[in-house]
Amino acid sequence: SVGFIALLGIAVLNGLVLVTYFNDLRALGLGVDEAQYWLWSTGFDFGYYTKPPLTSWIIGLSHSLLGHHEWAVRLPAPWLHLATSLVLWRAADWLAGAAAGRIAAIIWMTLPSVALGSFVISTDTPLLLCWSAGVLALVGVLTGRLRERRGMLLAGGAFGAAMLAKYAAIYALFGLAVYILATSVLFRGKDRIKVIGWHGLGLFALGMFVVASPNILWNLANELTTVRHLSDNANLDLRSYSLASSIGFLAAQFATSGPVVFALMFGILRMRRSDNAGLLLLCLSAPVILVIMVQAFLSEANANWGLAAMPALVLWLPGLMP
Repeated sequence: SVGFIALLGIAVLNGLVLVTYFNDLRALGLGVDEAQYWLWSTGFDFGYYTKPPLTSWIIGLSHSLLGHHEWAVRLPAPWLHLATSLVLWRAADWLAGAAAGRIAAIIWMTLPSVALGSFVISTDTPLLLCWSAGVLALVGVLTGRLRERRGMLLAGGAFGAAMLAKYAAIYALFGLAVYILATSVLFRGKDRIKVIGWHGLGLFALGMFVVASPNILWNLANELTTVRHLSDNANLDLRSYSLASSIGFLAAQFATSGPVVFALMFGILRMRRSDNAGLLLLCLSAPVILVIMVQAFLSEANANWGLAAMPALVLWLPGLMP
């Protein structure tokens, strides 16, 4: 069947990554960030100096299963991206059918940022998997696949797990609030359109902060160490007010997603006003890009800071396909 062929293609892509890794890349030393995550993985905790703990937990699990080897530090990365593609497959299937699911999964596995991310371990990798799982739950609520109470708690829990990987997950809470505000205006009185209300947002926030609470409590007990480092990383004391930096960040997204895919992603800005699911995906993607563009204007921003926008945009893209 077509689905089997698509799944086989994704598996082959992942296999090529693994073959390349073991043949050519396993001898390369760890990067500075990877070495830092590895060091933290040797001692379990609910938080660390510069980052939340999930990436180091994953590395620790890899070592416990495979032995204490340098190559085992990076090995989870391609499998996490494979899992993300399968989650997006299911979400796109729920939104627009089986063909859309296959297209979304293939697009994800062929993004340049995913190809690069499969060879290194970073906080973005588990963030994107958990973020995608959260979007899947939200899609499940909108499409009636999940009951609202259960779906919103699951979505919040998934984004809470994403916060244990990287604090960029907090964008989802604000994006969902924007979505609810927008639907209260655009879909007022349209009973046939399934929307998420403020009660759903409360359930979402509850699930999110319950799952993220170990790291929140750790920060409170350690003088907000990781949060303060995040503020230092934003470097807002040295403001540049550079429009060129904002444009440079946006241009860098062509490298992370590929020029054709990123250009097509801009089509989400022209979606129909009645497109409820499209509005949700817009609110889970555009605010991320806009916030980081403002950060780039004020000071500086790395290209990967906008990766949280990619899952929602990849889910939207199959709708353009015939």
